[in-house]
Amino acid sequence: MERTVCDEPADEPVQCLLPQHVKRALVYTRSNVAEKITLPGLAATCAVPERILLKQFKRFVGLSPLAYLRRLRLNLARGELLKADCVTAISEIAIRV
Repeated sequence: MERTVCDEPADEPVQCLLPQHVKRALVYTRSNVAEKITLPGLAATCAVPERILLKQFKRFVGLSPLAYLRRLRLNLARGELLKADCVTAISEIAIRV
């Protein structure tokens, strides 16, 4: 059990156990959710080789960085759809997130 030191919701990674480059990747991903994010670009931003970022991200977060990004975007879209008024088009929300 790698992620049991802190009590965190299952959807969120345990922040107190994360390597610094994984924390940086999470912050960057959340801050740039609407931007095009690639594994090479994310690894460069975090100053770590792609392979290490991918391995550590999967180990500590439970997903690859791009799978995490996809889930984050889907959750944001879902939240927008739940609070959206009747005139907001689904395509508008999809483009935003």
